[in-house]
Amino acid sequence: MPSESSTDSSVGPLYGICNDLIDRLVEDPDALVALASSPYPSDYPSRHGVHLASLAIAIAADQGLDRSQLVDLGVGCLIHDVGMRAVGVDIFDTD
Repeated sequence: MPSESSTDSSVGPLYGICNDLIDRLVEDPDALVALASSPYPSDYPSRHGVHLASLAIAIAADQGLDRSQLVDLGVGCLIHDVGMRAVGVDIFDTD
């Protein structure tokens, strides 16, 4: 996993998202978890990755992981479904 100081500009925004989630967690853990478990339909998979990262970061923070570990975990959550682009999200459309 690239470090936060990576020169790869494609990864930089992911670190920014994760740092923002951690800051929100510090401000109001309950609100972050409530957002992450929102039952409303969303643009899968982009929003799903943010929801997953939010929950994982909240759980990992409770377990005592440091900020660097939380960011790495969050980035992994954000990219975990990257292969879905090849499969297509229509597979999840149950309407």
